[in-house]
Amino acid sequence: MHEELDYFGKLLGKEQEAQNWLADYDQRIAKAKETALKAVPAGSTFSVLEWIGKEVSAVGASYGKGGQPIYEGFGFKPPAAVAQEMIDPGWASLSNEVLPKYAGDYIILTTDRTIEDLKADPIWKSLDAVKNDRVFTWTSDRSWYWDPIAILAQTEELAAWLDGIKK
Repeated sequence: MHEELDYFGKLLGKEQEAQNWLADYDQRIAKAKETALKAVPAGSTFSVLEWIGKEVSAVGASYGKGGQPIYEGFGFKPPAAVAQEMIDPGWASLSNEVLPKYAGDYIILTTDRTIEDLKADPIWKSLDAVKNDRVFTWTSDRSWYWDPIAILAQTEELAAWLDGIKK
């Protein structure tokens, strides 16, 4: 974010505005991270998934869908069994049969389905995150982007959700 905004600030002759925006961005990201870390037990794992049509994919930090805030912004980790795949290549197409291997304690899911749909599906309803209401769903129009404004909004939204479900 910093490199991009510094570059465009210089390019447009708006260096001070870019620096001011970044200072506000950094402060808001830090506050969201603090909120998220207080809400989640240490060692909890996170999965950032997309379920569109019949396709399910797991994504890392480089593909939008909440991966950047979850993995880079908050520093949460995917399940150990799939951690390397989330770094290189950074995504994986899944069959429903292997979904439990990819499912963390918390799931961030891009989908048009509802929580009720997940709880009605035999495989999804077996996942701890679904059983314990630790699934955040949003549609692709809100999760696909990873520009600075989108990342800030996603980070704050996910922190508020985590804060709301903490026990």
